[in-house]
Amino acid sequence: MIEADREVYPLHVVEGLQAKGVVVASKNWKEKNPLPLPAQFLMQSGLVMTRKGSGVEYRLISLWPINKRNYGASDFEKKGLGVVLNQPTKPYTGIVEEGGKSYFRAVYADRAVAQACIGCHNSHPESPKRDFKINDVMGGIVISIPVK
Repeated sequence: MIEADREVYPLHVVEGLQAKGVVVASKNWKEKNPLPLPAQFLMQSGLVMTRKGSGVEYRLISLWPINKRNYGASDFEKKGLGVVLNQPTKPYTGIVEEGGKSYFRAVYADRAVAQACIGCHNSHPESPKRDFKINDVMGGIVISIPVK
């Protein structure tokens, strides 16, 4: 479902509305009322899931994030990014122990599905990588689910 949203929003909402001149996507969406960028949309959705209290969490991570907070934070995430970069059709999964609790974690490849993604990352002044093409792995979506 997350992967479907990650494809539908940039292609059909952002690019569709921008092409018609209706509205644009911008990193300043909260202040200026444009659409959130695709990465911001996913991150905001992840925050809503966290607030719901189910314990299910997800977020974007990358080896080349524009926002430094989105680097892989743990050894599991860093290894997962390396795996999905080389094998993007297969998620990197495992059970992780944190704070006395167990979590199923998975890192799925996050691909450049739309020109909106590529244009932002390739032109952003703080982007450490500027040669993305359609279907390139830009990073990963890490999902965490508590194990009872």
